Amino acid sequence: MINDYRDLLIKSETFKYYIDTFGLSSEDLSRSFDGHVSILENLKDWRIDNILNLDRQFGLKVCEGGVVLDAGCGIGSLTIAEKLRGINIIGIENHPASVRLSRQLASVAGFSEKESYSIFRQGSVEDIPYPENYFSMITCHQVIEHVDNIVDTIKEFIRVLKPGGMLHIDAPDYRFPYEPHYRIPYMPFMKKELAKIWLKEFDKPLSGLSDFHYVSLPHCLGILISVGFELIQAITTTPEAQIKEQIQAVLMNNRNNISINYLTSDPGKICLLAKEVKKSSVQPKETSFMILCRKPDKEIYPGRFNLRAG
Repeated sequence: MINDYRDLLIKSETFKYYIDTFGLSSEDLSRSFDGHVSILENLKDWRIDNILNLDRQFGLKVCEGGVVLDAGCGIGSLTIAEKLRGINIIGIENHPASVRLSRQLASVAGFSEKESYSIFRQGSVEDIPYPENYFSMITCHQVIEHVDNIVDTIKEFIRVLKPGGMLHIDAPDYRFPYEPHYRIPYMPFMKKELAKIWLKEFDKPLSGLSDFHYVSLPHCLGILISVGFELIQAITTTPEAQIKEQIQAVLMNNRNNISINYLTSDPGKICLLAKEVKKSSVQPKETSFMILCRKPDKEIYPGRFNLRAG
């Protein structure tokens, strides 16, 4: 069965998409996809444990009547593992190729065609095809940076969550100098026109730039709190105190301590900096932020939804 999982992943449109869009090697991507195989083989992952722990702590009953939404479930390996662990979960994904692959993986895992269609549904997290107060919990793993309108997405999350329902988000924190889709050092919040110069120096395709938007812990926290979520926990996988240290590591040849804003606003300088960084062995840490928050039991006033993305 494990070989069937691996064959499906390696031969999938999704595998080819990541190679073509972000310039990843098939060898590196194969190793990454082995992580998906491991989840399906062992049914173990910290995100599964997180749901079950929150279920026990907050009485979400996700193995009984409560339902979890995996918002932007990708190829669905984690969703399948969660389902096999007894969690009532539904995965929504916008990309048709990923939805097809997730249903194929579900079939290999032993689910019927009818079951696989009930687990995975094609749709946008900005317009979730479920009624208000439906889900006990929403998980959103490495997705929020891909949506076109974060505010609309978070409004949808609070709309479809039950009062007292939990939301867990994790995503790349672009305050740190690393781009996790291309897997290269990257200047924080670099203008996309300058990012094209940077990517050319790293021999990476430019098409991936339209696939993600810059997000950070403070950015998402501000939106979540503004629409009415109650914050429970917010952390980064690398201590925030290391942001300047990591940036300085990338700017190792910046002996004159030139402002990073100056360096990342001049095409000529960004080109020279990219050449230097590519030659060096510096590799900043891939850093994500994680936020756990809760929809209050009380009514959320409509006036709170007048927020606009900054």
